[in-house]
Order: sequence, then C-alpha cells, then structure tokens
Amino acid sequence: MRNITLSFPDDVIKRGRDYARRRGISLNALVRDALRREIEREDQDATGVLLDLMASSGGRSGGWLWSRDELYDR
Repeated sequence: MRNITLSFPDDVIKRGRDYARRRGISLNALVRDALRREIEREDQDATGVLLDLMASSGGRSGGWLWSRDELYDR
C-alpha cells in the first residue's frame, strides 16, 4: 500500500478524528473508506448508464445465437 500526503483545514481534521474515534477506526481508514465508496458509486453509475444504453439500442438478435463454426469461421 502506498502513502500519500493530503492537506485539510484544521477544523476538518479535528472533526474527522472525532468522527473516526466514535466509530473505532483511524482517520486514515475513514478517508480510505470514503474514497473507496465514492469510486464504487461512480463505477455503479457508469454501469447503469451502459445498461440503459443497451436497453435503448435498436439492435436486437431476436434470440439468434452464433454457432461455434460461425464464431471461428476464417
């Protein structure tokens, strides 16, 4: 795991430490988990957009599937 340096206003650090202490975690873990959740939320949003695009596309196979021979036809 790599270390990075972040800067926050003093009041945010104090409130963050208090918040983390009440939950029995470190400030480092609090920031790491918050960043992870935000990234996961963005990934879920992107997945939702892709699923919406797929649902609204005009392409439909009508249940037709490629055969093995067609997939590997050279």
